[in-house]
Amino acid sequence: MNNYQLDDLESPPSWEAAPELDKARKYYELGYEYESATRLPYNMSKAIKCYRAAAMLGYPPAQNGIGFLHATGRGVSLNEEIAISWFSKAAESGHSGAQLNLGVMYAEGRGAQRDETEAACCFYKAAMAGNTDAQEFLGQALESGLCGLSQDKEAAAFWYEQASISRRK
Repeated sequence: MNNYQLDDLESPPSWEAAPELDKARKYYELGYEYESATRLPYNMSKAIKCYRAAAMLGYPPAQNGIGFLHATGRGVSLNEEIAISWFSKAAESGHSGAQLNLGVMYAEGRGAQRDETEAACCFYKAAMAGNTDAQEFLGQALESGLCGLSQDKEAAAFWYEQASISRRK
């Protein structure tokens, strides 16, 4: 399998250009088809090229996906600094999955110096956006005093309940 270095971090175009959004989404969906082999033969190399094209057009799900590939080394070089860059781009656009992933990177000191405060902020943003995994993690962090948060059983119960509500939707 080829390893692609996806570190060309040019500024994506503005989201105001609707045709660019449609184009980016189509690249992302084509990449998914290659990766999942649902309608096209499995081809991770082509999937990565499609994801990269969508990410460069500023599509947050693709930016998060490219970050995840670099964080795990799946089909690309393992490079946590590049992962942080892509997660940050998607998180700035409000992508809750990227906010959660960025929080994990900061909490574990992967790709950047460990920063519990920044991690907690990322988890909170993702939880507020309705990300169930972030809501559960925030509940655990508050219950156990992780990520520099003070133990707060009442707040933990609130986030567990939010996660439960989100899972039922």
